[in-house]
Amino acid sequence: MSSIENIQSDYQESLLDKQGVEGTAIGEKWRDGKPTGEKAILVFVQKKYPEKSINSQRVLTAYSAKDLVPSQIEGVPTDVIEVGHITKQAELITRVRPIRPGFSCGHGSISAGTIGGIFIDKSNRLVILSNNHVLANENRAKLGEAIYQPGPADLALTEDNIIGKLAKYVKMNNRNNTQDSAIAYISPDIISTNQISDLYPHINQRLKGFGEVTVGQSVQKCGRTTGYTTGRVLGVNASFGIHYDFGPARFNQCIVLSAMSKPGDSGSIIMDMDGNAVALLFAGSDKVTIASPINIIRESYGLQLYTGNTASISQLDSVRPDAGPIWKCSKSADASAKISTQKMIISSLKNNYCYIEAPISDFKEVSCEVNTGTDTGVIWGPGLSVHWPNGFLKLNLRYASSFGGYSHLDNNLDAGKVKPNTTYGLRIRIQDNTYIGEIRDNGDWIKVIQTPITIFNNSPVSVKLGKTDIMATNRQHRILGPRGECSISNFNII
Repeated sequence: MSSIENIQSDYQESLLDKQGVEGTAIGEKWRDGKPTGEKAILVFVQKKYPEKSINSQRVLTAYSAKDLVPSQIEGVPTDVIEVGHITKQAELITRVRPIRPGFSCGHGSISAGTIGGIFIDKSNRLVILSNNHVLANENRAKLGEAIYQPGPADLALTEDNIIGKLAKYVKMNNRNNTQDSAIAYISPDIISTNQISDLYPHINQRLKGFGEVTVGQSVQKCGRTTGYTTGRVLGVNASFGIHYDFGPARFNQCIVLSAMSKPGDSGSIIMDMDGNAVALLFAGSDKVTIASPINIIRESYGLQLYTGNTASISQLDSVRPDAGPIWKCSKSADASAKISTQKMIISSLKNNYCYIEAPISDFKEVSCEVNTGTDTGVIWGPGLSVHWPNGFLKLNLRYASSFGGYSHLDNNLDAGKVKPNTTYGLRIRIQDNTYIGEIRDNGDWIKVIQTPITIFNNSPVSVKLGKTDIMATNRQHRILGPRGECSISNFNII
């Protein structure tokens, strides 16, 4: 006999095509309210009718013979379970600082969901995990848009309630989904003021690790609407059609749990009773809860446990408050970068590198303002650079010296005069098939460097803001010198 997994796969589509069937899974057969230990194909239906009523006129009018679920398939028993109508689920609704998992959150265009957990992603960023439909508004949100705590249904949207920005989500489609998930970068202001707790409410514990589920296993969760609840794993490897605003969406590899959630609990982490994350809740009814295995989610974002130590976390953000690029930070061990919604402040030794970098694919002009402050870097003075696969253009402010203009083929160090504690404008733009690098001093734009656009292959790949070496990279000089500060603000790209 074929394995139960193969049989479920072979008959899944025909079962889901039956009227009233919401999903299938692999689980165990129950009789008289008790588990038998016998493996079974679970069939979840909106409404289950007693066997004696199958031939009644009411049932025959609503359903045809082909909609009946067989008692066994290729010798494997089935178990029909009533679950009602499965929908997405979006009471811990108050504003909390420090922010905590289990509490209300959401994108500005949704009602409210749940902060599932606080993790570190593969770029060493501190993030919150929840659902796509909670943080990304079912694929409609743009990366960099604000995330609020609590969610809009629980408190008016104000800047004070912003806790981060949408970082990434797995796009949902009408078919072949395995998760409803998204992550948001936590605001540097939240991190720097230590307004983060990874303790789950009610149980007052942090996650211990990651795990997997087995049928019959007891689990627990903390969510925005129902708070702390426990439940049981009914089935695994389930497939369901979930109803979203954009339409029906088929999800595979789901975990089916007993009813332990209500709308607003979406995004909650499902834990085993030892405190290991095993799944991410995203849908349900008044009869069952639906979740995705946590290891599928982890792989998408490279998630690791947050240990409560923020010292090694990259505190990054867009330099502007609206939807903008997502930045990656590179810095020497002795350098630091403090970033608010409008400004990056760099503190470093003389020849430290410290910069943020974001991907771009096209531009007409990139610009920013730099205050030289007390920074004494020369080649490593603060500046702006654009990078292509085969080269770069860089502008920087050389302490007590001239403006710096560099490319992979040329440099110009003869323009202007840099003064401490002075604000300059920097821009790299296209004019007449030429890239031009300019610095604004006392209201006048001074051309520092230029090169034909034909010099560079393909499209640009990134932009950097901050202190870099002569090749606009992260090399550090062996002679460092005194510590100083500088700042960069008003970044713009056209």
